[in-house]
Amino acid sequence: FTRPDTVEVQPQSLSNVAWSLAALRLFDHPLIQIVAHLAISNIACFKPFELSTMLWALAKLGSMHHAKSWSAKPVFHAAAAHIMKQVQHFGFRCLATTAWAFATAKQRHARLFRSIAAQMVPMVHVANCQEIANTAWAF
Repeated sequence: FTRPDTVEVQPQSLSNVAWSLAALRLFDHPLIQIVAHLAISNIACFKPFELSTMLWALAKLGSMHHAKSWSAKPVFHAAAAHIMKQVQHFGFRCLATTAWAFATAKQRHARLFRSIAAQMVPMVHVANCQEIANTAWAF
């Protein structure tokens, strides 16, 4: 597995691996690096739920004490560009999770947050209290 940039993977697999690591609070630096690299090269293939879940997981992993030397910035940068092109396909929950992940990872992106807000406002009636609270915290 020497050239991860040339490998096509299922985005759901990357999201599942990242989520599993975060849920277990297991910071496996080499594995996270591979997941991040593959995510960037396959970012256009992610569905909203897969991407928001992976961003949540990377933010959670990045907030772990021994993960301070690792940066998910390239993944968040690629994700922001993709989300802004596809924001109309994201539901409230995915947008709330995405906003929370960007804020938790300390990844500022005003244009993305404006796009997220514009998409969220008309569908706020479908949100639950936790999603609204997470969104308010993120903004």
